[in-house]
Amino acid sequence: MALYFYKKPIIASATALATLLQKYQCYGANLEYPENEEELYERALANVTLLSSALSRIRTAVETIQERVDKIENHYANAKKTDQKELIVEIQEIEKESQYPQHLASAEAFIHILEAQLTEAKVNLAKAQRKLKLPSANNDSEGSSTHNSNQTNWSQGNSEEPNSESTSRMRSIKPPNISLPKFYGSEEEFPEYWAVYDSLIHSSNDLSTIEKIVLLKDSLRGKAERAIKGIQPIAKNYEWIVQTLKDKFGNRPVNRSKIIQKLFDLKAAAHNAKSCDDCLDSIKALVNQMVSTDYDIRANSEPMWTETIIKKFPYTVIKDVLAKYQDDKNITIGNLITLLEKEISSKLFVETHWGSNREYTKETRSTNEPKTQNQRFTQTCVFCGRNNHHSALCRTVTDIQKRRDIAKEKRLCWKCFNSNHSSNQCSKPSCPRCGQKHHQSICLASRPVGTNVRAPPANPRPTRNESNQQNYGSRPQQSDTRPYNRYSNDARRTQQTNTQVTQVEQDYDRSAIDTSKNEQLILMTAEGNLWNNRSERFEKVLFFFDTGAQKTIIEENLANDFELPKLSTETCIMSGIGGHVERFSSTTVPLKVQTAYGKEVRFTVQTKPVITGGFSSVKLSQQDANFLEQHQICIANSKFQGEQQVPKILVGLDRYYDLVMEDEVPQSTPSGLRIAKTLFGPAIYGRGKLDSPAGSQPISFGLTAIHEGSESQMLEKLFELEGLGISSDDCASDDKVQQYFENYSNSISFDNGYVTAPFPLKCNVAQLEDNYSVAIKRLASLQNQLKMHSDQAFWYSKILNDYENQGIIERVFEKDQDAVGTYYMPHSAVWRPHKATPLRIVFDASSKKRGQFSLNDVIHKGESFVNKIHDILISSRFSKYLLLCDIEAAFTQIRLKDVHKDLCRFLWVKDTTKPIMRSNIIEYRFNRLPFGITASPSILNMALLAFLRSEGTELSAEISRNLYVDNILLQAQTERQALQKYEESKTLFSKIGMNLREYISNSNNVNMAIPKNDRAPSGGMKLLGVHYDTENDRFTVKTNFEMKTTLTKRDIVSQINSVYDPLGVVGPLLIGLKSLMREIFIRHPSWDDRISTEFHKKWNTLCAAVNNAEITIPRVLSAENKPLKDVCLWVFADASKEAIATCSYIVFQDKTTSPLVSGKTKLSPKKTPQTIPRLELLGILIALRLGCSILRTNNYLIREIAIVSDSEIALCWLKSNRKLPLFVANQRDRITALKASLEDKKCNVQARTRGHPRSLGAGLNTDSCLVRHP
Repeated sequence: MALYFYKKPIIASATALATLLQKYQCYGANLEYPENEEELYERALANVTLLSSALSRIRTAVETIQERVDKIENHYANAKKTDQKELIVEIQEIEKESQYPQHLASAEAFIHILEAQLTEAKVNLAKAQRKLKLPSANNDSEGSSTHNSNQTNWSQGNSEEPNSESTSRMRSIKPPNISLPKFYGSEEEFPEYWAVYDSLIHSSNDLSTIEKIVLLKDSLRGKAERAIKGIQPIAKNYEWIVQTLKDKFGNRPVNRSKIIQKLFDLKAAAHNAKSCDDCLDSIKALVNQMVSTDYDIRANSEPMWTETIIKKFPYTVIKDVLAKYQDDKNITIGNLITLLEKEISSKLFVETHWGSNREYTKETRSTNEPKTQNQRFTQTCVFCGRNNHHSALCRTVTDIQKRRDIAKEKRLCWKCFNSNHSSNQCSKPSCPRCGQKHHQSICLASRPVGTNVRAPPANPRPTRNESNQQNYGSRPQQSDTRPYNRYSNDARRTQQTNTQVTQVEQDYDRSAIDTSKNEQLILMTAEGNLWNNRSERFEKVLFFFDTGAQKTIIEENLANDFELPKLSTETCIMSGIGGHVERFSSTTVPLKVQTAYGKEVRFTVQTKPVITGGFSSVKLSQQDANFLEQHQICIANSKFQGEQQVPKILVGLDRYYDLVMEDEVPQSTPSGLRIAKTLFGPAIYGRGKLDSPAGSQPISFGLTAIHEGSESQMLEKLFELEGLGISSDDCASDDKVQQYFENYSNSISFDNGYVTAPFPLKCNVAQLEDNYSVAIKRLASLQNQLKMHSDQAFWYSKILNDYENQGIIERVFEKDQDAVGTYYMPHSAVWRPHKATPLRIVFDASSKKRGQFSLNDVIHKGESFVNKIHDILISSRFSKYLLLCDIEAAFTQIRLKDVHKDLCRFLWVKDTTKPIMRSNIIEYRFNRLPFGITASPSILNMALLAFLRSEGTELSAEISRNLYVDNILLQAQTERQALQKYEESKTLFSKIGMNLREYISNSNNVNMAIPKNDRAPSGGMKLLGVHYDTENDRFTVKTNFEMKTTLTKRDIVSQINSVYDPLGVVGPLLIGLKSLMREIFIRHPSWDDRISTEFHKKWNTLCAAVNNAEITIPRVLSAENKPLKDVCLWVFADASKEAIATCSYIVFQDKTTSPLVSGKTKLSPKKTPQTIPRLELLGILIALRLGCSILRTNNYLIREIAIVSDSEIALCWLKSNRKLPLFVANQRDRITALKASLEDKKCNVQARTRGHPRSLGAGLNTDSCLVRHP
């Protein structure tokens, strides 16, 4: 047992050595060399390289075993004599099991053979060099590897007699080994790299072309290495390789533009000299890079560069520089940098000797004036305005949120409460509690929002029953002096953001394990080998494996200590439990790790200042230790007695499955701990029992990351619904969109009774990756889910089998060479047990890795080709009879072109009970249009519109106007006409192999005449999302707000979105809620923070006032026996400080009835407040747009539009010809243009004040007011 932790490493090392001996066994045979001199040279040079590499690796393996054997011997020598007897037995067992003595003996013998082969190869190489008149070569160090030296130094081994044409130049002293810099593909660093390479290698006459290629490839990494991948490393391809690198990374105009962009993006310096000096160093580096592109910016006067550089420094530094710049506008960049260096050097000298915090007060007080008692505080408290205490110690304003609001209103730095700079520029340290850029007196991390900050007593007395457990988020006790760390494991998340930011939310957190249960909760860690560029060897680093994290990160200090190259710098977001969110700068660095068997794995990760403050390692019980010894399991962690450990690398989901090999049934220890197989060796994790109560505090970490719907999408849904019918796009026609539709229609075919349509691809489709790795991981996750739900697994397999039998999908056995690209879509299940088909398969065409495109990214969305819901609903109200239907399986009726089918591949398994292996995976692809691609509704719509347009009948024109995705609305004035349209529509769509089904009408006679298999049940249904009762022929809109005990911004938007009202009939009821929502959004920036109690009560009060309201309106606008033609549309507009509203009514010729058509409400602008007359003018514009939208649906029925407003000022502005304020003039021009377009359609437009109902929709806030309103 004493040598247990030596046993497994020796066995692993011996196995690795045996593997190497077997791998290089072929090198021990006689090597043949050709007679041709050039071929001899090539073969000998290759053999020298290969044999040197083999010798190096075998010697390293031998040294590793010997080192571990030495440790055993030392352990034996230092042991007591009574213990040495037992140790001898264990050593014999290790020798027998590992057989390392035999392997070492075989290795020594094989090393002699390889050395002989290497000597022969060198002799042949020298022979070939002499015949080819090349410099004779002799390796400096026998057996040295090319990995250890980037430049091979050759000496004159067999000198020849100098002739008249050439002489040999000999060095009297051996030059030092010079290493080429590594180049990772940065265009800005290429000139510097090429200058070194050109001087040392490219222009050298002492190196052969093959040697230059080897050295060049050895110095390339990452993007640069991939640029020449696939080019054979032979002599004739050297110029090709060099030119490829120059073309890709040496494009000087592009490099210059990137340097200039870096100058723009450079962070401005703070007020201290250190920050100014760092900023100047960064600017000089950019200037040097610009000079490297053959443009000496130093000797030129560039106003853009000059102005940008000056703006990077505070006034105290550049005031004298500005004076000189004013005298000489043609100052060069070099002179400007010299002036800045002098100013900053002076500032550094002053701050070094006198400090940087001395500031002079702005009061004109004499320097000899004595300081009185009342003048002790040079600053006034920013929170309460008093001058007898510091701001951080204010007892008047103790609420943290109020303090933050005051700091926002006064535009103060959140670190020092000064107004002359921002928090990003402040040199003060960040909050010690959470690590954010604010003072700890306004920190929310240590207390719930809304509680007051109180100083703790000087000597707190512990209570008798006080728990010794540490709760998440609380400050450490006195025994632990470490501050709460924002970057700790409790609050970690990183996500990359180039042009967008993905949010994560904590799903749950586990409570700490009670110590009375004698249990431990262990996180998965393992020690792995990481390459250290500074020491040029692998070193042990602790890895932390966390499936709750999305990205893999490395501690920033470790990356700097190991000198890992910085590939790029980006801004990231960290989000953790409790809503902690922070942006920070992160660098992408490459890692090279070594597995337990010596294999090297490379990947890139992000840096982070701190990963975690540390946690306890596993404390092995005696039973667990015996279990590990019995099963010969050596865990990949040297700490197993509950010691404190601090991981330096966190492995997230992006790399988790690359480093961890999951078993179907994980192995467990007797105490309950689980054993995972990692590339570094076994790792222990999970919950397990202890032998005795733990002396240390328990650990509680439970994090789950889930993808949230984009907040911008939630708001987009809200305001898109609010703007239906009144947006400027509704009244404009886009010629480009129409032209695109015309071009796309030409690519659609209707041959053999089927529709075949291509994807409307973008130009970036050539950059689409196959997404296979994401799809296979998502498939593994799906399989785990289906294993727990056998009924779902049954339906999943059944649906896919039906798809295959129907020809919707087909199996793929090889790649289509003519395909425009390949993309694998992940898929998941939506379980709906109340449906006839309880499971629906959803395909994710938005899936992608960071920095890559998804299928949706390379396809035009085309949403503008789909008819507006508002227009279809309005159109439905102008007919006596309505006939609704939909297209059966509409999306799967659209065939894809053969070259586009590989874009819709997906993976499935042959047997859901077996693990994910190659032999168990099936590859499918879609033959039809899949639902899940954002462009699918538009493609379907364009295909149907193209077909309907080609028919050219009245029915096809009507369907094209009232078609929404796969829903069709038909209008009729008589029951006979409705039945006739039923038959004609069925026949029409059968031409393209489509079946119309689920017909339903508001007429019972029509319903009974339709065959049952084509008829939908009558009664309540949804017409384009709106509740519609076919029997009573009425629309209904309801409000149903759930009274929640806690509210967040996300909950508020969700509740507002729950009221689906495209016609706007309940819009006035929601004005108060939307106004309060805007106020809450201003006061609470985070989406997941709880809103304050004050706002919560206001929200619930307003919800209760309008809750359970049910507004019902008739669908048909015309009354019984009233002809619906030559009617007038009255549109009323009104505005207040809170909202703008408009509503429209149909007025018949006899003026006896005036039914409501549609209404719209919008909040008044808040950021740029306007006067009431200006808001009234906006109301008139919105009213006119609503009238334009209604007219477009039935322009043959409406002969006049009357815009009614009670604002005489707004109406006078419309008639005025004098110069008006810009805002007023713009709205007037828009109104005039709309009025002219309507009159061109022979519709008279009038604006009047007579007949205006006061306080139209802007003042209504309860359902009773709405019922009483006309």
